[in-house]
Amino acid sequence: MSKLSEWFRRWYGEGSADDKRNPFWRLTEYLAVNVDWAITLLDLRIYFTRKDGQRVLFYFAGLYPTKQNFWNGFITIQIYLAKWTAFKILPFVWPKLLIVIRPCKSRVLEISTPGVLFDRGEFHAKFAFMRLEESDAKNWEEGSV
Repeated sequence: MSKLSEWFRRWYGEGSADDKRNPFWRLTEYLAVNVDWAITLLDLRIYFTRKDGQRVLFYFAGLYPTKQNFWNGFITIQIYLAKWTAFKILPFVWPKLLIVIRPCKSRVLEISTPGVLFDRGEFHAKFAFMRLEESDAKNWEEGSV
């Protein structure tokens, strides 16, 4: 096996489902940082159903510790700041904007600016139309984006 093919398999894998969806997932995991804290500045949700079945037309909140992203609303906008330390001495604070538009249960448009994911510390940016399984987020109040 050549060094080039060995390098390719290390970073791009053997062809798993994750490799097809995101061929660079090994690289983003490798470059991940430890997030010290993340705070949500804006959380705007338009029309969603809570776990208890209650329908909410409009929800607005901000300035709370970021624990989850949300994707069960018709339109969801979230802005948060993530802080991490590079090389144990250089602090970085970076904003991240997430917009999720979900016109029906099985279709989602996700738009996010480049930045660090608060939960995994991976660098991430996305503009994608996604198809969801019926059970993925049917009645979730919260869910990972």
